[in-house]
Amino acid sequence: MDSAALFVANEGHEAFESLHDPAQNLNRLEEYVVVSVREKRPTKEDSTHTAKVTVKARLRRSDSITVNFVRFQEEWKRFGNTWKLIDTQMIKVDGDFWGRD
Repeated sequence: MDSAALFVANEGHEAFESLHDPAQNLNRLEEYVVVSVREKRPTKEDSTHTAKVTVKARLRRSDSITVNFVRFQEEWKRFGNTWKLIDTQMIKVDGDFWGRD
């Protein structure tokens, strides 16, 4: 958690902690895979460099044997040479980890 938090921008901490901080959340990440990265490069009109990342994950509540399949929709922003997470949302999906949803 501490290592990952180094890559979270100030505006993204609340969303990140609500999904991943063990003190606030009973879900335990078991497995994940990055599905897509869509990068928006800076332009003359807009100098921000961002990326939308979709991650499939398998979670299990610490007090349960039930596996939940979710997708994280993440927004990343480049600050100098470092990418930082600025927003994340978790969406439950029907199906399984390997994409059959």
